[in-house]
Amino acid sequence: MRKAPRKNWIFVYLFNSVTNVAVDTILVRNKVLEYPIRLFPRSFKINVLFDLLIYPTMTVFYNKWTNKDKSNITRILKLLCFSVPFSIIEGWFHSSTMLIKWKRWYRWYHTFIGLTTKSYITRILLDIFRRNTKLKS
Repeated sequence: MRKAPRKNWIFVYLFNSVTNVAVDTILVRNKVLEYPIRLFPRSFKINVLFDLLIYPTMTVFYNKWTNKDKSNITRILKLLCFSVPFSIIEGWFHSSTMLIKWKRWYRWYHTFIGLTTKSYITRILLDIFRRNTKLKS
């Protein structure tokens, strides 16, 4: 791999991980979400596996898949291929397992809107990051 793409994917992964932890921490502290079963329960109240591994990796794959796409419609349609299954799986986890509990007003479509919006914002920031690194080169 060349350095430029690797640098882009590291940027996407780290940005996504940091923002996942921040958003999830806020949601857990405000008792909107709860993860009764989680990795490192004494250290973290968030879902470490999803926030630091699964979702950031998915975002890197999405950004690699849309790397050459110029059309925003194409990018959004490809993004739905990721965010729809993730939302369905989370809804199933909520209803059938003890892995996640939704509190108060939270529903499956909040996950869908959040994942879709955040992933698309990451895509836009990657485009800006690429332009800035090309200008410096």
